[in-house]
Amino acid sequence: MERLILSVAKDLFLEKGFSGVSTTDIAAKAGCNQALVHYYFRTKSNLFKIVFKDVLSQLKEKIFTSYNSKASFEEKITEIIDVHFSMLQENPYLPMFLMNEISNNKDISLIIQEVFLSSIYPVMDSLQKDLQTEIAEGRVREISVFNLLLDIVSLNLFIFIAEPVMKNILGYNEKERQEVIEERKNEAKKVILLRLKAN
Repeated sequence: MERLILSVAKDLFLEKGFSGVSTTDIAAKAGCNQALVHYYFRTKSNLFKIVFKDVLSQLKEKIFTSYNSKASFEEKITEIIDVHFSMLQENPYLPMFLMNEISNNKDISLIIQEVFLSSIYPVMDSLQKDLQTEIAEGRVREISVFNLLLDIVSLNLFIFIAEPVMKNILGYNEKERQEVIEERKNEAKKVILLRLKAN
């Protein structure tokens, strides 16, 4: 029951955010009484923090453990794009959820630091070393690792943030939606790799 409550809470929080969900909602969807939610997790705030940490940990695990030091630089960049894009595809509510909660919940920054910083810096350091080697050997133009990652995240995120509007305007079905998303993923890889090429 504890795992079920956590799973239900994750789905509801991702879809509606912290303020849009009550422990009554969670209990109703989990098929238990509200007292059980409080028994296992004490408060909605505590349950939300557990869910948020879990979401960030999965994100960290998928993106930062995918970095293969033996692959070519182009393969590494392509893999980062693929993994990030696939994670967004599996969790379509995640981008808006993260933006809303970071803006509205003061505790979120501390959770992000706790979950992310221990793992992001080593990967950024490895990527920075690879990037500097590529630049020094004339294969890649001058760019910081921060701007490279920001470019990747921005390109990948946009389709998922804009999708509700685009879907209403274009009226595409699920098969067409998947085709559009796949096309955007391939386009993101082309844009990033072209942008990295030295003149």
